[in-house]
Amino acid sequence: MAATALTVALLGASCTDGTASDRTAEESTGSDTAAPELSTTELQALTRLDDQGPGCDALDTTRCLLPFPSDTYTVSDDSGTSSVSSEKGTGRTVAFVEKNMPANADDVHIDPTEWNRNDGFSPNTPILTYFPNVDLERSATPTEGELSVSMSADSPSVLFDLTDGKQIPHWVEVDQRAEDPAERLTIMRPAVSLPEGHHFAVAYRDLLDERGRAIPPSAAFRAIRDGLDLDEVDVSAGAKATLGERSDELAPVLDQLDEAGVDTAGLIVAWDFTVASTSSLSGRLLSMRNAALKATEKQPVVVKVTGTEENPTKLPKGIGRKVTGTFALPLFLKGKGEPGSPMTYDKDGTTPKATGTTYQAGFTCMLTNAQLGNELGGKARAVVYGHGLLGSRDEVAGNDLGANAASGNQMYCATDWLGMSTQDIGYATEALGDLSKFPAMADRMQQGILAQLVLARAIIDPRSLPQLPQFRNKDGSVSYFTDEVFFDGNSQGAIMGAAATAVATDWKRATLGVPGMNYSTLLQRSTDWATYAAVMDPAYPSDADRQLVFGLLQMLWDRGEAGGYVQHLTSNPYPKTPEHQVILAVAFGDHQVAPVTAENMARMLKIPFHEPSLADGRDPREEPLWGLDPITDYPADGSALFYWDSGALAPPPGNVSPTMSDEWIDTCSSLSEDEVDADAKCADPHEDPRRAIGFVTQKQTFFETGTIIDPCGGEPCRAKPTG
Repeated sequence: MAATALTVALLGASCTDGTASDRTAEESTGSDTAAPELSTTELQALTRLDDQGPGCDALDTTRCLLPFPSDTYTVSDDSGTSSVSSEKGTGRTVAFVEKNMPANADDVHIDPTEWNRNDGFSPNTPILTYFPNVDLERSATPTEGELSVSMSADSPSVLFDLTDGKQIPHWVEVDQRAEDPAERLTIMRPAVSLPEGHHFAVAYRDLLDERGRAIPPSAAFRAIRDGLDLDEVDVSAGAKATLGERSDELAPVLDQLDEAGVDTAGLIVAWDFTVASTSSLSGRLLSMRNAALKATEKQPVVVKVTGTEENPTKLPKGIGRKVTGTFALPLFLKGKGEPGSPMTYDKDGTTPKATGTTYQAGFTCMLTNAQLGNELGGKARAVVYGHGLLGSRDEVAGNDLGANAASGNQMYCATDWLGMSTQDIGYATEALGDLSKFPAMADRMQQGILAQLVLARAIIDPRSLPQLPQFRNKDGSVSYFTDEVFFDGNSQGAIMGAAATAVATDWKRATLGVPGMNYSTLLQRSTDWATYAAVMDPAYPSDADRQLVFGLLQMLWDRGEAGGYVQHLTSNPYPKTPEHQVILAVAFGDHQVAPVTAENMARMLKIPFHEPSLADGRDPREEPLWGLDPITDYPADGSALFYWDSGALAPPPGNVSPTMSDEWIDTCSSLSEDEVDADAKCADPHEDPRRAIGFVTQKQTFFETGTIIDPCGGEPCRAKPTG
C-alpha cells in the first residue's frame, strides 16, 4: 500500500560534505562558477527589508508572519522542558510581537499573550507563503486527491521531519476565496497530524506561474541559499544584519536537507518550524482532568435533579423518562465561568488552577422504557452524547436520536460543550471581530471537555447519579450498568468528542459521526462558515491576513478539539489513560465537515476502512483513501472508518464548500430550498449516517461487545437521504 511510502527517504542530488555555513557560492549553486550578482531589482527588494520593521521574516515580505509557521517567531528557552507537566518540551517558546500580529479594521492587533505560552506551533497547522501568480497545476504540486506526489523524489513541495528524517505527506492549494491575486497565499496542508515536539523543514522548488514561467526565489532567500558575501552587497547595514541573522538560522536546516538528498541549490524557498510538545498541547486539560477526577475519590460528583418528564406523547419513541439537572465540577475559569472567562493559572503561568468554587453544568438524560421496566429489556448501557455546532445538551432529546438509542436500550446523557455551545454564540461573534478575545473561547472549551468527563464519572459512581430515584427502575434497583460508559458524538460532538475521548478514563469506546480535525482546514470547506464569515471578513478584510488568522487560531483550537489530541486517541495513550477504540462514520459529500479531514485522522492513527468504501466511480480522486488499509475480516477489532453514501455530489478540492463547486452550482443552484433538500445529489448528507439503520446497529454491537461488524453486507455503505 501507499502507506509504506511514509518512510521513504528523500532522493535527489548528492549530498555535500561541508555545512551550509561553510559552503562557497560555487558549492551552493552547484556550478563551477561563482553565483551571479544580485540584480538591481533584487537589491531594491533587499533594501525594502528595512521597511518591514524588526521581528518580520525576510524570506516573504508579503505580510509579517509569513512564511508561517516559522521558528524565526520563536526563541530558545534553554530548558528543554515544559512547566505544564514533567514531559519534555521543545526547548523553544513562541515569541510573537503584538505590532506584527494581524490587525482588524479598527487597527487593533491581536494580543499574542496566550499564543506565547506555547512551545511550538500546531501539529495541524496550515503552512503559508506567497508565490505571485503561481499555477499549481502547471507546477504538478501534490493535491488532496494524489498525495503520493508529495512523497516522490521530485515533488515540487517538500515537508520533511528533521527530527526523524521522514517525509510527511501533504497537499498544496491556493486560497480559492482570495479576490486579490496579490494576497492569494499558497497553503500546504499536512495529510497527518505532525508528530508532537518535532522539528520540520518546508521547501519549494520548480514552481511555475500562470504563463509557465519559473518562479524565482526571493532576493533574500537567493542571497542566503547561494551564500553571497553580504559585505559585498550594496544594501543598508540593517538589511545586511537581517540577512546575516536569517542565514545563520537557516544554515543547519539547509544542511539537513542536503544530507537528506534535497538539492538545495534549486530551492525557491525553505524554512523551518517546531511543533508544540505533548505537554504544551494537552498538558492543561490533563492537569484539569487529574485534579477533578482525583477529587471524586473523596467527594462524589454532586448532582441535583431539576426536572423529570414522563409524558409519552412528548418523548421520543421508546423513551420512558427525561431527567434534567445540574452537576458540579471544579472551575478553572475566572468569574463564574461564563462565556469570555479566561483560564486561571498557577504561578508558573501554564498550569491551570482551580478557583476553589464549582461550576454547575447542566445535564439531560433520556431513560428507555426497557430500563425502567415499562417493557422487556432490563438494564441499559449508559452513553455520554456530544452535541453539534454551537448547539446544546437538548439535542439528546431529539426524536431520531431517542428512538435509535431506545432500540438498543441505551441511556443517553448530555451536557453542553462549553466554549462552543448555544450560550457561547454571542461571545464567539464578538471574538470574530476582535480575535484577541478568542483565547477565552479555547479556555472554555477545555472546561467543556472536563464537563463531559465529570458527567461520565457521575454516571458510573454509585454515590452520584445511580443513587437518585429518577435513575432506578420499578423494583428500586439501578436501571443501567454502572461498570462502564460509552461516548457517541456527531459533527462538533465528534470533533471535540475525539479530544474528550483521548483523555477519557471512564469510557474506552466511542463512535464519532461525521468527524474531522483541525478547524483551520474545516472552516472554509463548510457551508456553516458563511454565517461567521459575514462577521469575520469585514473585520479582517485582507485575504492574506485571514489565512494567517486561521493558522494562529489553530494554535489555540488544538487545546479543545481533535487536532490537539488525535495522536493519543487510540493507541499511544496519555499517562493514566486507557487505550480507546473508535468508529469514524463519514458522510460522503458532507457539506459541513470535510471528509478529507476524517481521512487525515484515520491516516494518523492507521485506522483501516471498510471496503468497498464507495461504489465504483463515486470518488473522483486519483488515489482515494491514500495511505490507509482496508479491513480484512469481520467482525473486526480495534477501530475503523466507514463512508456512508446517500448520493451527494463529490466534495470539491480546496478551501471552498461543496455548494461553491461548479458541479453543485450547475446542478442545484436553480432549485428551490425544498427541491434541494429533496434531491440526493444537492442535499446535505451531514445527518444521514446517524440515521442509517446499519450504523445504529453497528454502534449498539460495538458498545455491547467491542467488535466492529459489517453493517453493509460486503457492499458500500449507503444511507437514506433525510431530505
